[in-house]
Amino acid sequence: MAKKIAIMGSGLGGLTSAAVLARRGFNVTMFERQSVPGGYAIQFKRSGFIFDPSLHSIPAGGDNDIFYSLINDIGIGDRIKFLRFSDGPEVILGKNRYQLPNVPEQIYEYLKCTFPEEKKSLVNFFRDLDNYAKVYGGILTEKKPLYKSLPPFLMKLPVFLYQSYESSDHFLKRYFKNPQLRLLLFQYAIFMGIPMDNFPAVNFIIMVSLLLSKGMYTIKGGGAHLTEELCDAFVRSGGIVKTNTEIRHIEMHRGKASGVIDSNGNFYPADAVVANTNLPELTNLVPIEVLPAAYKKAMSGLKPSVSVVQLHLGLDCHVRDVGISRHIHFCFPGENASDCIKTQQESLIPQGFSVTAPGITDPLTYQNNTRILSVAGAVSGELWMSLDDKTYREKKEVCKREMLSKLYDVFPALQGHVIVTDCATPRTFSRYTGNPCGALMGFSCTCGTHRRLLDVSRFPVKNIIPAGAWTDKLGGYMQSVRSGFDAALKVSKLLH
Repeated sequence: MAKKIAIMGSGLGGLTSAAVLARRGFNVTMFERQSVPGGYAIQFKRSGFIFDPSLHSIPAGGDNDIFYSLINDIGIGDRIKFLRFSDGPEVILGKNRYQLPNVPEQIYEYLKCTFPEEKKSLVNFFRDLDNYAKVYGGILTEKKPLYKSLPPFLMKLPVFLYQSYESSDHFLKRYFKNPQLRLLLFQYAIFMGIPMDNFPAVNFIIMVSLLLSKGMYTIKGGGAHLTEELCDAFVRSGGIVKTNTEIRHIEMHRGKASGVIDSNGNFYPADAVVANTNLPELTNLVPIEVLPAAYKKAMSGLKPSVSVVQLHLGLDCHVRDVGISRHIHFCFPGENASDCIKTQQESLIPQGFSVTAPGITDPLTYQNNTRILSVAGAVSGELWMSLDDKTYREKKEVCKREMLSKLYDVFPALQGHVIVTDCATPRTFSRYTGNPCGALMGFSCTCGTHRRLLDVSRFPVKNIIPAGAWTDKLGGYMQSVRSGFDAALKVSKLLH
């Protein structure tokens, strides 16, 4: 008889685990508290417009590249199409605008022409970035055999450990004197919402090398299409999806999980549990005595990642008609974006923000796609969660008005063309996903936290395997899918 697996949560990590395990012959049931699977990777409609709140920028989607190969291994490679951005991001730092290409050689040439005094430093930076990335990537992102990837990694291990504590600001200052160039390069890591002086150099190296050397992509149809294909693959392999079903407790027997209990008291036996939920919530689903003191200590030293306010806008014209010609724009009111990120961590209202126009790269997926924008800016999730209902509604309206005003300052032609506005706050995201403070990327991975992330990712119950953004893989399309794939491999090894 096939072993039974319970998947808690149907974000990309849970869906990936479910699809892989069902394909391998396990008896898999996936439980989702919402009415539809997908977590952040969903679509919703407002007044005829279809919006996709998930991230729209991913690396390594080219043929036979890292993310494409991962999707192919799951069995849906022929159903997912990656679209490469025609251009890189536009970065607006105060009065300065930079239009970055999306081709590695062109990026170097652009930076060399824009910052000619840094030409030699750019050569050294890109050389070292490539060398580090080849070694780190073999262990952390690619699927090279250990006998090939481990020896060079061990040789670099002291440097790797140092760079896990070193800040990106310190790392970049070793190469460049020009602060604008440092900030411009740091924009590729801006999604994490961590200032330069507290974002680990090793994270910056891996993230930036992928986006610079592999290019920026999106998935045709958005995150919701990836969700749909993963879910279809799961069901085709015999998996069962139970929506509107929240797991309230994990039953234990002789130190192992023996099943899960939903909010209605129904018990579902399981030989293993894949937890695609936030780890603070997971710790509340097991008896407190299961958690060793060391695990609790590691958990207490971590904080939720970035929270955002997100506006979804529907226009009465094509986005190009209002001066938005790139898939993604990063906009900051001053020249020091890192200081702006620090300010936002204590604020209800974003200072800087990203503007995503999915219809630039993917114009034919669905109706009105060329007339929608997503505007997102980091804020304090704790402040938003602390508001009473009346104050919350008032602050939400104020925030919406101020974000639109900031947006119109950058793109004046946009005024008068916004006909639909939907606003989501950290409270919205927390209500939907259960994530503390509406965190988007799992735990905040700041300098010196890698050891704790590794420790909490190894849940102290052998047959409960975490998957998703709240593991050492962190958030993002590729990272979440990879964590789900790895979780499925661990379950397979455990039960075979």
